[in-house]
Amino acid sequence: MHSFLVRQRPRRHIDFGDTARIATWLTTVGGLSLALGLAGGATALWSSTAGVIPIGLLLVAAGVVQLPNAVVLPAWRGALTLQLIAVIYVTAGLVAIIDPRGSAIAPEVLIGIHVFAAGVLRVGTALRFRRAKGWRRVLDTGLLSALIGALLVAQWPIAGPRSLELLIPVELVVNGYAYVVLGAAVRIRRRRNSAEVQRGNRLQPLRRRSRAGSKAHASGVRHAK
Repeated sequence: MHSFLVRQRPRRHIDFGDTARIATWLTTVGGLSLALGLAGGATALWSSTAGVIPIGLLLVAAGVVQLPNAVVLPAWRGALTLQLIAVIYVTAGLVAIIDPRGSAIAPEVLIGIHVFAAGVLRVGTALRFRRAKGWRRVLDTGLLSALIGALLVAQWPIAGPRSLELLIPVELVVNGYAYVVLGAAVRIRRRRNSAEVQRGNRLQPLRRRSRAGSKAHASGVRHAK
C-alpha cells in the first residue's frame, strides 16, 4: 500500500521519530496557511479598497512558510511536489509586488496561472497516493485550486484586484487543509506501522521456538533412520 511516509525500508529500521516529525511539520504548515488565508479573507471582507500588493505579500508569506519542506522532509515521497507549490506561491507573490498594475498582462491572470499549476501538482500528488487514507480530500483540494486559478484567469465572476482579495485567501485555506490532511495521513500510517512492528516482536519468540522445534524434529528423524 502506498503511504504518506518516508521511502520504503525494512520494518526493523523504521524510524518512527522521522514520521512523527513529518506529521508535526505538515500539520504546523497547514495551520499557518489556514491562518494566513483566514486573515486575508477577513481583511478582504472589511476593506473597501482592493490592492494587489497586499495579496502578493500574503502569497510570499505562505510560500516562505512552506519553503523549508526540502530540509524538513528530505526523504518524504511528497516533498518535491510541496516544494514546487511553495516556489509557485513565492513567484506569484513577487509578480504581484513587482508589477501590481500589470504592464504586460493583468496580475490576476498571472497569479491565476500559478494557482492553477499548484492545483494540478496537488492533484498529481493525490493520484500518486490514491491507495492511502485521505487521498480523495487532497484530490478535492487540488481540483478546487485549479478551479480558483481558472476563475482568476477568466476574471469571472469578479474581475480586477477584488477577485484576488476574495479568491486568494480561499486558496490559502484550501492549501492549509491539504497539509492538515497529509499530516493526519502520516500520523495514522505511523500508528499502523508501529502496531505491526509490535505484533511482529511479540510473534518473533514463537517463530524461533517453532523453527527450533522443526529442526529438532528433523534431527530426530535422521537419527531414527
